[in-house]
Amino acid sequence: MADDHDSHIDEPMAEHEDIGHADYATEITYRIDITPKLIYSILTPFIWNKFGEQLKAVLPISAFLFIFQLAVLRQGIEDAIGITVDRVVGLLEAEEIVRESTAASESN
Repeated sequence: MADDHDSHIDEPMAEHEDIGHADYATEITYRIDITPKLIYSILTPFIWNKFGEQLKAVLPISAFLFIFQLAVLRQGIEDAIGITVDRVVGLLEAEEIVRESTAASESN
């Protein structure tokens, strides 16, 4: 009784001894569908880590400014939240610019 992996061979092995590995070379290609879920799963840890660092750095002053905008300037909650998020994103961009310029000056 032959093994399952040998059952598909119809010809004797003697006829296949002259064939080298190059004759069996096949190109293997992979198709990966780029979906929004895949992009989200790749980018979320990076973005959340960076955003979290900035949020921890500016949270005390942002909380004070948020309360100041609500109590003293009488701005709406939506405006105060939008301005706070803009500050954090601006700091994130500034930090990346500083990192890139520092890396460029170190490489020269």
